[in-house]
Amino acid sequence: MKPSEKRALEAEKLKKEISGESENTAKASDENSVPYKRKEGFFQSHVRLITFIICVVLILTVLGPWAIDTLVARKRGKIIDNKQSLTVETVIALADKENYIEWRDLEKYNYTDRGYSTPEGRYEVREYPILRSDIVLSVGGKKASGYPDYVRLIYYRGGKHIDLRKGSAEIRAFIESVDD
Repeated sequence: MKPSEKRALEAEKLKKEISGESENTAKASDENSVPYKRKEGFFQSHVRLITFIICVVLILTVLGPWAIDTLVARKRGKIIDNKQSLTVETVIALADKENYIEWRDLEKYNYTDRGYSTPEGRYEVREYPILRSDIVLSVGGKKASGYPDYVRLIYYRGGKHIDLRKGSAEIRAFIESVDD
């Protein structure tokens, strides 16, 4: 081979190598480069967490201790708790009076005022919690003097109630049936 041909081949080789390097660097730069990725905000990246928190808050406001109806009921009922607590024995003694139970018989006991207004005037409703029991004595009438319209023992968890004026024997049986 002539020296001029050798030089031409070497020049061609060198050209190929240079063009090959530029192709390789172009390929490498394409592999290393990341396409534009849009940044997500806090809310887009934490959708599940936010949904979970909203669900928990909704459940607590409907069913939990901060339920709206519970808060409204607490606000509506005025609690008088600076007196004596009503006991099962006292309730049985009241049941012995049958139809002669008066409002003044209950004046010295703690209660929750659940009264409401009517066009004819205020209707008194009082609930007396019974000590160490899930039973409540509910008394209602147009006036808080004289004889009330009704006097009932209510067991809210079981949905049972009995009129206290039926006598102490039936009241004892009721209390024994609902006592845990």
